[in-house]
Order: sequence, then structure tokens, then C-alpha cells
Amino acid sequence: MSEEDFKFLSDVNDLEIVCSFQGVKYICTSSADLTTLTLLVGDGLNVWHIQHDVHQIKAHREELEFNSVEEYFKTFRAAFDNKTIDIVLGYPELSLDLLDDKKTIKFKLRFTEDPKLKEARFKQQLLHIATKYDNLKDDFRKVSDELRGLKSDQKHTTSTGIGFEPELKRRHVTMVGGAKKGHSVVNPTSRRLRAPKGISFN
Repeated sequence: MSEEDFKFLSDVNDLEIVCSFQGVKYICTSSADLTTLTLLVGDGLNVWHIQHDVHQIKAHREELEFNSVEEYFKTFRAAFDNKTIDIVLGYPELSLDLLDDKKTIKFKLRFTEDPKLKEARFKQQLLHIATKYDNLKDDFRKVSDELRGLKSDQKHTTSTGIGFEPELKRRHVTMVGGAKKGHSVVNPTSRRLRAPKGISFN
């Protein structure tokens, strides 16, 4: 992978999804830095893991016949966004498939047996979820503050009458001049018929 390809690792950092297998739910998380991709799947008691460095990512992408690193990570991200992830539980491996419309990325995650390593990976997952929860709370608070501000502005505008001009002021009334002498009021171009004054015996 070139330095240009490293930027795509950020697209698969800080992802999570809840998967299920035979009625049991599992949390799947993805994290990445500049050189390493880490996938964890855990149920609170057990955890499976895999780590790929940039060279392993390149080999994995070529093995699955992806045309580019960008396509590989785009499929990876889409599976999390669209919740199209399948897991099949096994010991010591867990199969993890990230599905897109045309492509599938397959991983084999190893069961973590060492108690200290298992604890560390559980903590990693918990920290990931807690951080995401805090970020969501911050986003919700910002949206709530913006909505309160809009409601306050709307209330102020209504009470002061700003923006609500009286109907008569906004209406442009064109006054029609009186009809010319001897012409009809309804049809100004037509002359009014004069009333007969009597019979002429000329």
C-alpha cells in the first residue's frame, strides 16, 4: 500500500454494529490507525479478534480480487452502514462476512484465550462504545440547543409583529378614475344613452 492508500483506513475507524448468531447478540467493532486495522467481536464473555497491518490488508485485498484499496474499504464501510454483516460462531475461529451488492470481504477471527488479553480487548470495545455514546450525546445537545433557539426567535418575531404586515399595507390597491362625462361606468368606452325628451313634430 502506498501512502495515498493509508487515508482509506480512516474510513473504517470507529465503526460498530450488533450482530446475532443463533439468537445470541454480539458486538462487532472496527478500529484503525495509520498502519493497522483491528476487528473485534464479543458477547460480554468471549471475544474474537483479528489485526491486519498494511501489508496484510494488501494481500487480503488481492486475494479477494478487489481492483483497488479504495474499493476494498468502500465495501467494508458499506457493510457496517447498511448492517449487512454475517457471523458464524466457531472455536477457535469466528467467520465474519462483510457484504455489499457485488462484493464480500471475509475474515476469520481468532478466539482470545489469554485472560489478560481478553480483558484488554473487552476494555477496548467498551471504550469504543462509550466514546461513541458521548459523541452522540454531544450531537443531540447541539441539535436541541439549535431547536430551542429557533423556537425562541419565532416567538419573538410573532409577539413583536415583525414580518407580519397588515393586509391592507401589503395589498397594492389601484384606484380606477371616474368615467368620462357621457360614458358608461361599467364600460367606459361606451357612451351613455340620453333619455328621450319628447316627440319632435318637425
